[in-house]
Amino acid sequence: MHRCTFTLNDEPISIFEINGRKFPAFSGKSPYINKRDHQCLGNYGPIPTGTYYIVDRQSGGRLGRFKDAFSGKREWFALYADDGRIDDYTFCNSVTRGEFRLHPKSGTGTSKGCITLENQADFDIVRGMLLGGRGVIPGTEVRAYGKVTVR
Repeated sequence: MHRCTFTLNDEPISIFEINGRKFPAFSGKSPYINKRDHQCLGNYGPIPTGTYYIVDRQSGGRLGRFKDAFSGKREWFALYADDGRIDDYTFCNSVTRGEFRLHPKSGTGTSKGCITLENQADFDIVRGMLLGGRGVIPGTEVRAYGKVTVR
């Protein structure tokens, strides 16, 4: 399982690191991008600090798989907090946060708390690296490609 890091640095761009390789990335919507003080602000703040498993992203709804095929989202990863409950949500100072993803910048170029790589080519490299590392979340049968520590 790969070990990755991402730092909330209060700057417009931070670094997602995997296996010693560094890629420009960000989390959160402007003006809260990469701002640790706003990590508990739902849909605007960056991903909260902590450790997250990098897992397959599930498609939702009746047409989810069809829509994903055209949006590129089926290539994305989900980030599940290592908080004792393996699901798509976590709590940050009593605020429910969730649906965090690892994905490339696309469309409007915004992030609702996902870790967003600045460009598609970098995401493709990261994705290839992650797919080569498999494991399972301890105590479950959920496949995980790695863990990212958000500082």
